[in-house]
Amino acid sequence: MAGKKEIIIHVGAHKTASTFLQEKIFNRLSDIYYTGWHIKNKNLIDDDPLEMDLPKKLMLENPLSIDFDQEKQRIENFIQTIPENKIIYSCEGLFGYMNQSYRDNIFLSDALKKIFPNAKIFLVVRKQDTWLESAYRHLISRGKSISVNKFLNYYKGEFKDLYFGIDHNVIDVKAFNWANFVDNYVKLFGKDRVLVLPYEMFKKNQNEFLTRFYKFADIQPFYPADNVIVNKGLSNTSLFISYYTNFFLQRKLRIIFNKFLKSLDNCICLNWEIINEKIKREIMDLHKESNQKLEELIGIDLKQYGYY
Repeated sequence: MAGKKEIIIHVGAHKTASTFLQEKIFNRLSDIYYTGWHIKNKNLIDDDPLEMDLPKKLMLENPLSIDFDQEKQRIENFIQTIPENKIIYSCEGLFGYMNQSYRDNIFLSDALKKIFPNAKIFLVVRKQDTWLESAYRHLISRGKSISVNKFLNYYKGEFKDLYFGIDHNVIDVKAFNWANFVDNYVKLFGKDRVLVLPYEMFKKNQNEFLTRFYKFADIQPFYPADNVIVNKGLSNTSLFISYYTNFFLQRKLRIIFNKFLKSLDNCICLNWEIINEKIKREIMDLHKESNQKLEELIGIDLKQYGYY
């Protein structure tokens, strides 16, 4: 960026502890201006274009209508008004639309390069089988009623290709090749300006995960004393009930009903597999080779986390 400002863009991905980072880490860091989509930050500057305006423009507008030179200048002018020299910009939507298997990622990553040519990129990935299961929980919590096999486009023992007219909630399992996404960011921003960490490292050793981020961002570390779960997904019990009640509950009633279901989670426990072990193995076998390539790209032993 112009002057001495440095921006670190946290692009998600979804379902990889983004809410925890946003609510428990980024907004507690010293000498940092923190901004992004729906950010809970009392120090946010009024009319900050990074908060809502830029994400909406990149995610919702026709790309042909965007003047990137104008956007770059507008954002640079705003950034020069920020007192802090380091900016953390967090928005999972900038990685893409997850229900469309992130096929818009290539446009969004290119757009970020045009507007923030010298930015650092921070991405958290997750094992494809647990990522897909978490994404399915999210879909049901949003009121959809679709079987997990249909969601995965899994028929007769294989993951099918998408086709015209298919339900827009169906995922292309083959598209979740994290190495392709990472390779694209590295080509755009440079290897030393891209940090990719596995979500499983965060779960296993939160301090190691955070230390790697702080070193990459070159900012003063902060380690939370509390490890409170935020944005917790539906339990197996709630998911099972919601799958059937979503057919007839309106949105307002569904929100109230979901809160009621969460209150029952400690009382009722269903031993129900969302994605069965056979399909999970097939998902991970499908991505074994690409996950090995991912390991080489990010320099972290992913075998210890079950990526292959």
